[in-house]
Amino acid sequence: WCSKKGVRALKPKNKIKEFRDRRGLTQVELGQLLGMSQTAISLYESGDRKPDVETAKNIAKVLHTTLDSIFAP
Repeated sequence: WCSKKGVRALKPKNKIKEFRDRRGLTQVELGQLLGMSQTAISLYESGDRKPDVETAKNIAKVLHTTLDSIFAP
């Protein structure tokens, strides 16, 4: 929890990994379905990067769910 300045900010949570696992997909497979790299999927899942709106919609579509289900606070 600590960083150089003392307290590390919490990363935004999402449920991409949870829904990906439910569909039985690897990060590589999800990336292929979305036309992006495994690295991008990993960054989205970890909260180190946030997808733009269109990418978020595509993720939800491929995972057969809604934006709110994946990205709700």
